[in-house]
Amino acid sequence: MEKVEAEERLCSQLAELEAESLDEARDYHSRIIFLVNELSRVSSSSSSSSSDLASP
Repeated sequence: MEKVEAEERLCSQLAELEAESLDEARDYHSRIIFLVNELSRVSSSSSSSSSDLASP
């Protein structure tokens, strides 16, 4: 009986860890998307500023 309880406890802990990992992965993904968009925005404003300086 103890073995079954230990296996159930391990399965429960594994499920909790999987849920936490999924939450962290979603958070990281959101952060990466945000940073990619920021980089794109900064790059496009930087390139438009550079072209403005080149224009007489």
